[in-house]
Amino acid sequence: MKPIAIIPARGGSKRIPRKNIQMVDGIPMVARAVLTAIQSEIFSSVIVSTDDEEISEISQRFGALVPRLRSKELSDDFANTYDVMADALSTDWLGASIPEYICCIYPSSIFVRPSHLILGYKMLLETGSSYVFPVQEYLPPIQRGLLLEEDGGVNMIDPQNVLMRTQDLRPTYHDTGQFYWGRREAWERKVSIFGKDSKGLICKPYEYIDIDTPEDLELAVTLFKARKLIEPN
Repeated sequence: MKPIAIIPARGGSKRIPRKNIQMVDGIPMVARAVLTAIQSEIFSSVIVSTDDEEISEISQRFGALVPRLRSKELSDDFANTYDVMADALSTDWLGASIPEYICCIYPSSIFVRPSHLILGYKMLLETGSSYVFPVQEYLPPIQRGLLLEEDGGVNMIDPQNVLMRTQDLRPTYHDTGQFYWGRREAWERKVSIFGKDSKGLICKPYEYIDIDTPEDLELAVTLFKARKLIEPN
């Protein structure tokens, strides 16, 4: 059975009002996520989990399924991805046949390409992991991070690294916040994405931008248009 994609897209974002339908080069963000999933040609269906009528209408117009609106209890500021995914995998959404592999794609993932989704899926199959998701290296190294103290001072998070050369520090990575391939059982049991049974798909620095603030959105839209000019295909 082919995998499915689930896009969690609530309507009540706070830091960027109506974030999931903000326009990016003429297309709402959630629609871009839907189109990318469809263009990968690896999913039997692309499902949007939303509590919002407008997001539902846009998603369906671009080819996604919205079996029903998500409950308000799973759409507030405290709702988490694990609960939303478990809800979306319930039988009243998908019927009796639920595939083994499910990809959660965040609606603001405007830089994800179909090839990235395919690579993640192949990695999940080859490694037998519970989850696979894209990661990027911290640049510069997080071990040389600084704290701005209340008294105005500047201190290193880990002072023992003050004389360490950058090339001698172990590379560290961060979750890009774009998509998460997972096995059905892991999603249903709400197994943590971060653990020994997960694999990170290493991506280029700055290949993705996690859109959380208006400044992030402005930068992402500018970069999206610039990349389109440089890489039209």
